[in-house]
Amino acid sequence: MEVRTLHHLEFPKVLRLLAGYAVSEPGHAACLALAPFDSPDEARFQAELYSQAKAWGQETGFQLGEFPSLEGIFGFLERPQAVLDVDGLWAMKQALIQTRAARELLQVGADPLPERWPDLCSRVAAAAWPAKTWSGLKRCLADDGHLKDESSPELLAARSRIRTIHQQCSKRAKEFILERNLSAFLQDDYITISSDRYVLPLRANFKGRFPGIIHDYSQTGETCYFEPLFLVELNNTLQELKQEEREAERKVLLFLTSLVREEFEAIHAAYRTLVELDLLQAKLGLAAALGATCLELTPDGPLKLYAARHPLLAYATRASGTPEKKGKQGEAKINGPIPIDLELADGQ
Repeated sequence: MEVRTLHHLEFPKVLRLLAGYAVSEPGHAACLALAPFDSPDEARFQAELYSQAKAWGQETGFQLGEFPSLEGIFGFLERPQAVLDVDGLWAMKQALIQTRAARELLQVGADPLPERWPDLCSRVAAAAWPAKTWSGLKRCLADDGHLKDESSPELLAARSRIRTIHQQCSKRAKEFILERNLSAFLQDDYITISSDRYVLPLRANFKGRFPGIIHDYSQTGETCYFEPLFLVELNNTLQELKQEEREAERKVLLFLTSLVREEFEAIHAAYRTLVELDLLQAKLGLAAALGATCLELTPDGPLKLYAARHPLLAYATRASGTPEKKGKQGEAKINGPIPIDLELADGQ
């Protein structure tokens, strides 16, 4: 179909309306990219997918939630030495969580396939599942997007020692304050961090009373961030441990990135499946808003539309709350778009 014809039919406006029902940025883009199908067979298949998705959603209650776009991550991985950070891996995990949930509700792998939605199940099952990546992300990434301590023995050891140092710093600082009765000089909690080192936030007029290092001042100049000499060695040890932690984290990220590279095609396919589900869900959402039904496309015979209205007009009418009234013979009469019957002749 020519672009000019689609423009006159206001098809791009309908797509923008549809895109408003997508829950993700890639789903929104998929809605806007829709075009008339090239063949009646493809149109019939897509109509059947829609019908099966509707039945599946009604029976299982599945509702896709928002998920991040992975397009930037896929492009980033084209660089040979690229290593994914925790944000990229967390985004990938969120997408796979929803894909996994859909696969389970569709009973992917069941033998035989569910009779109620076989085409939809086959479509989702066609995308190989990245089992190694999924297992690695579950084991290493916490729900808040940070690496778990248990991601590797090295990371667990480093973080355990860091927590021990923190406890020692807190205990020593508290004892120091109590022994010298310094509470009156404190500006804030008795210990804080400045320049990535544990320090005491003391009033500026305290300066010079005890040996130590002043790392910084507050913007008002009333507070100095003071590192007593007894904290210097502990802070130095802390810096060494944090370097060990960073190195252990990097090894975990390298490992997870290697899994992603190994199963890149499967991850990409699973992601595209998720986008397709978002598109189907958007269609269902718009249909519900319009009170619309899917066409029954038969292989033979002309196309027939009964009580058809332009989607934009139908949407505006329902959004305004205009009541639908019945005429004497039961025909629909609406203050706005008038439904029409359309039947194409043979060969059209």
